[in-house]
Amino acid sequence: GFIVALDAAGRVRWQVIDRDWHYFANAYSDAGGRWVVAGVRIRTVDGVNQFYDFGLRGFTAAGETSWSVRHRAGQESQGWTLAPHPSGGWWAAGLRTDDFVDFDVDVLRVDDRGELD
Repeated sequence: GFIVALDAAGRVRWQVIDRDWHYFANAYSDAGGRWVVAGVRIRTVDGVNQFYDFGLRGFTAAGETSWSVRHRAGQESQGWTLAPHPSGGWWAAGLRTDDFVDFDVDVLRVDDRGELD
């Protein structure tokens, strides 16, 4: 996965490429210029098979990782979006499946470092 932060003029401020992530889906910046991103982290099983976990990652204003977490739910899960919670932390939403046919929506309440709250 990769993510690029642009300034108001459309210039690249920083970019991150991380092959342990399938994708970064949604980002939110706070007043201090820090970023939180929801997406999908790759999990390799038996050295061959790849599955996906709901991932959240925090970045500094300079694009350095400040924290990174994964939340496994079902056989495969994905993070799609997030929004700030009024009392701090985040609402994060995505989906999960056990059979790749039926999908459930997950809404997580996490703290400022992506841990379940």
